[in-house]
Amino acid sequence: MTPGNDPYIKCPRCSYDRNPSQANRCEICNFPLNKRPPLLTLMGLVAGLTVLGLGGYWLTRRTAPTPPAHVATTPNLGRLHATLTGHTGYINTVVFTPDGKYLLSASEDKTIRVWEVSTGQAIRTLVGHTEEVLGVAVTPDGKTAISGGKDKLIKIWDLTTGRERQTLRGHGYWVTAIAVHPQGTSFASASYDRTVRLWQINGRPLQTLKGHRDIVLYVAYSPDGQHLLSASVDQTIRWWQNGRPYHTFTGHTSDVNWLAFAPDGQAFVSVSRDATLRYWNLNTRQAIRTFTGHVGEIFTVAMHRNERWVASAGRDQIIRLWDLTQGREVAQLAGHTGWIYGISFSPDGRWLASGSVDRTVKLWAITP
Repeated sequence: MTPGNDPYIKCPRCSYDRNPSQANRCEICNFPLNKRPPLLTLMGLVAGLTVLGLGGYWLTRRTAPTPPAHVATTPNLGRLHATLTGHTGYINTVVFTPDGKYLLSASEDKTIRVWEVSTGQAIRTLVGHTEEVLGVAVTPDGKTAISGGKDKLIKIWDLTTGRERQTLRGHGYWVTAIAVHPQGTSFASASYDRTVRLWQINGRPLQTLKGHRDIVLYVAYSPDGQHLLSASVDQTIRWWQNGRPYHTFTGHTSDVNWLAFAPDGQAFVSVSRDATLRYWNLNTRQAIRTFTGHVGEIFTVAMHRNERWVASAGRDQIIRLWDLTQGREVAQLAGHTGWIYGISFSPDGRWLASGSVDRTVKLWAITP
C-alpha cells in the first residue's frame, strides 16, 4: 500500500487515523467520514433531530461501554496502583527502562514522557517530533531512548539530560515501531513504507529488509538477539536471520499488530485485528494455542518474565491476562475508558503499564 493509497482515513474531529477507507463513520467518535451532498446532509440532520431529539443527534460520540468489574481467578492479580496523567493526546506505546525505575510513554501529542515508577511523577518530557510519536524503545544500559513517528523520523535521545542527540531519516512514511538489539549495538525500525530498517546504535544505516506486502506495524528481537520478527497488515509475521528472510508465519486473518518474545526466546505471541492472540513455537514454526475472548481488535501484547503470563489489550478497553500453561484467561483489568494501544511488563514482573486513547497511563500491581 503506497502513501497515496492509504487504507485508512483520518477522522477530522478526533484525529483517529485507523478508520478503514470504506468506513462511513469514525470508529472512535462516530463522526461522518464520507462526504455527502449538502442537501442530503441537511435532510439527514433534520431526520436525526426529529427521531432522536436535539441532544441525541449532536452527541455523535459513542458512549464507551461500561467496563466489567475486575475479574481474577488469581487473588490480587492486576490491582490498579496508579493513573498517570499529563499527555494531551492518546498514548501509543509504553516501555520500562531495564532497571524498572522509569517508564516511557509515546503519544499523539508529539512527546515522550519519562515517569518515575515509584512516585508516578513525570520527571522529563522529550520534545522534538513534529507529528505523533508511535513507537519508543530503550537501550539495555538505560541511557538512551529511540523513537519514531508520523513525521517519518527516528530520534535518538539522551535519557539522562532529556536532550535529542540525533535525527535519522530514511523511511518513506510513518515509523511505527523501534526494537533495540539486546546487545545495544544496533536497532530496527518498522514503517508504513512496508520495510524494516536496521541501524547501528550511532545512527549509521545498515540494511533495509524488504518482503512484506503491506504496512509493517511492529518489530521485535529475541532476547539473545539471534532472531528478528516483524508484523504486518499483510496478515503475516516474518522471521529474519542475519538480515535475510528465514520464515513466514501465517494464520492470522487480518492485520498483525504486535509481537512479544518469551524470555527464553523459543516462543512468541502475536495479536491481531482478527481479535485473536496466538502463541507460537519458534522451533516447530507452529501455533501452540489460539486465545479468544477480546471483543474486537487486539492492539498490543506483553509477555511476563515468568514465561507463563501474557497480557493483551485492544478495542474492548480491557486488559486480559492469560495463563499460557493452562491455556485460559486468569484476569481482566478494567479502568481505561478508551482503546488501549500499548502495554508493558516491568523487568522484575511486579508491574504492568498500559497506555490508552483516554490519554492516561495506568500502573497495575501484578505480583499476587
